[in-house]
Amino acid sequence: MEKSTKKSGITLTLIGVFALAGCVFIYSQKSDFLANSVAVLGTVEETGSSGTGDSKTYSAILSYTDLDGNSRTSRIMGEGSVKYLDKGESVALRYTPESPDSVVIDSFWDNWGLVLILGIVGLVMLIGGVKSLKG
Repeated sequence: MEKSTKKSGITLTLIGVFALAGCVFIYSQKSDFLANSVAVLGTVEETGSSGTGDSKTYSAILSYTDLDGNSRTSRIMGEGSVKYLDKGESVALRYTPESPDSVVIDSFWDNWGLVLILGIVGLVMLIGGVKSLKG
């Protein structure tokens, strides 16, 4: 086996291991959050964006009522689901009882997208690295 092939195999294997470790860590964090958070329905009050081209950041101001009946407003920022929200739209949200003013969008992609990406990339890299090492 060539030295460069072995080096590439080790590099791919390490990248795969770290990606899978990140996947497990984020899965654990997200599972804990989902188990301890409250689901509510909110309304998009305002949307906006800042930046240009590929470095645009999207934001939305959301209103919702917490489980205690208090009306709340929260601003969220990001690129995922946030950029597709429209004013007046209903949106599924989650918050923890300890931080009712801090909400996140409750969608499959927002909850599990990063876990899936890291898991798939990690698995592909790990398999590729191991195959490369075996020759």
